[in-house]
Amino acid sequence: MKAIITGATGFLGANLLYEFAEREWEVLACDIEDPPPGLKKELSANERDIVSWHHLDVTKRSDWNSLPDEGGDLFVHGAAVTPGDDDPNPPLTAEVNVVGTLHALEWARRRDIRRFVYVSSSAVYRGVQAEGSLREDIELDPPTTYGKTKVVAESFVRYYADLGPMEAFSVRLPSLYGPWERPTGSRPNMSAVFELMRAAFTGKQLRVSGSSAARDWTYAPDVARAVADLSGVPWEELPDVLNISTGRFVNLETIVRVVMNYFPDAGIHLCDEGEHCAELQITPTSGERPMDVCRLEKAGVSPGSDFTGSFGRYVEWLSQSKDHEEVLGINRC
Repeated sequence: MKAIITGATGFLGANLLYEFAEREWEVLACDIEDPPPGLKKELSANERDIVSWHHLDVTKRSDWNSLPDEGGDLFVHGAAVTPGDDDPNPPLTAEVNVVGTLHALEWARRRDIRRFVYVSSSAVYRGVQAEGSLREDIELDPPTTYGKTKVVAESFVRYYADLGPMEAFSVRLPSLYGPWERPTGSRPNMSAVFELMRAAFTGKQLRVSGSSAARDWTYAPDVARAVADLSGVPWEELPDVLNISTGRFVNLETIVRVVMNYFPDAGIHLCDEGEHCAELQITPTSGERPMDVCRLEKAGVSPGSDFTGSFGRYVEWLSQSKDHEEVLGINRC
């Protein structure tokens, strides 16, 4: 297998690189940012030189033209900017997330890429009023620039799939946590799990509120595995878009208690409801219901383990990683 990844040094991209390298796929890793030293070192330690790194600004034709002029089996387009609700630069968000996706689709089509996977987000479900779990076929009208750009980009993916012969579809991801989440230029906002782990590893006092707020927390390596597994599903069995998630909600109180079970001496305080003391607070990002995973399971792909089952793997990774201080943004100087 030969794969191309955009956003390869980012949170999900790094986990995709590990998964693909584990399967001994050749990977063209593309990103506007250089890989963190620890990531590049670990991947280079493999006896086979199967990952090649390339600078890519997805909005620039010249950067696309500078990539190796060759095809591949799988293209995963994960490059994006992920601003918060108050987007300081909507034109930039649209340029990267929409125009950048069009450049990716056209580049892949012209090079006879067999299958194109677009990385979308549960942010498209913001504001949904429908009942039940969040299915892929419900009407969407997200209130944020980020969510809107994802909806538009998905529509272009469907358009290119209709053009053929390239097989193109989108995957919508929930709130991720796990290895290689870190602040970057395109990802300034860290997850609540990341902030809790940074506090646990540094001994920092952290007051947390919003205990009942819940999300689909899914382990990033599980998502990477699911994306790789989807590359082998027959095209006629794949829908145009599908959720990758555990399909379960986990509230902040449960997360804090799991963290405290591993780090009983951590200075994390869970505020009572109505107590205004918080330094960390989360709110739902995809309505009040979990994402539906029937399409994923029908494709024969596992949505991954639940939070309590996978959190221990994250703790183990951070504990064993020589670069965890770099990842968590810890400065010992």
